[in-house]
Amino acid sequence: MAYPGGRVEGPAALGADGVRDRQIACFPLHEQRLPRLTPGRHAQCGQGSGVISEPAADGLEDWQFLARLTIEVVPLPARRFTTRAVNALMEQFSPVRLTTVGVAVGPYGVLRRGRKGLSVAKVRAAAGGIDLGPLQPRLRALIGTKDRKVHLAPDDFVTAARKLVDDARRGDALTAPADGYDLKLIGRRHLRSNNSWLHNVPSMVKGRDRCTALMHPADAAERALTDGSRVAVTSRTGSIVVTLEVSDEIRRGTIAIPHGWGHREPGVGWQVAASLPGANVNLLHDPSVTDTFSGNAAVNNTWVTVSPASHAPTASDVDREPAATP
Repeated sequence: MAYPGGRVEGPAALGADGVRDRQIACFPLHEQRLPRLTPGRHAQCGQGSGVISEPAADGLEDWQFLARLTIEVVPLPARRFTTRAVNALMEQFSPVRLTTVGVAVGPYGVLRRGRKGLSVAKVRAAAGGIDLGPLQPRLRALIGTKDRKVHLAPDDFVTAARKLVDDARRGDALTAPADGYDLKLIGRRHLRSNNSWLHNVPSMVKGRDRCTALMHPADAAERALTDGSRVAVTSRTGSIVVTLEVSDEIRRGTIAIPHGWGHREPGVGWQVAASLPGANVNLLHDPSVTDTFSGNAAVNNTWVTVSPASHAPTASDVDREPAATP
């Protein structure tokens, strides 16, 4: 997971006419057994594929995890009475059964089109897929506004944005440097590191250290920092040590560190990833600071200070080739 303060990091595109290029109902390759829609090009097609691998005997499938998470959001007193009932209900209405009902009552299902209609059994039996005909525009039906238009600048958003600008002019701590924290920390991703699990693939993590702190040359000069040196990045909530990368490709007053690194934490269990340099940038973010509208963590609103690392690099800090997979 990736979240502020966390110690372990463990829809199809719409065309110009507002419809997906193609709809394919298929069965996932593992764990879940639900039909799903994936993009194609010109037509709708129902297609099924079998399960390649079964989950471990004591393992849970994705839908079971989601069902348990749903129970966890119920207030604790009520959870004592609802957990057993909800678990029993989910066991009876499994994803396969729910999907069977959904396909049957859907626009192409047997309940609407009779014996010629679509069913899960027919999808599974059709090796080459079932042609569902040309695509139908539906974008306007999906937009929930009264005028069926996408509102790019709703009033609440504009009002909040203006308040943010006003706060910055007044020197609010969330929008301006305060208490010695003078650099705004933002995140970034590398092309070969778009997801953390790639860090456990040797061919994707060869070469230089990619978990670096990107800093403008003027900011580095003010702090007597040099490219390639080890630096301590500190916020109100934590501190990490990473390698400095000086570049004029980043705006002055800003520092960028990729998230998804720091695999040496207990319990991670990835041999290749654990052999790599890198630190968990989530330790720098305050979990109490959230986005106004979505409630998501404000991971691009953290102020930090950067200084030379106070200790010499240890064996775990030294760059080295990733370990080979067993």
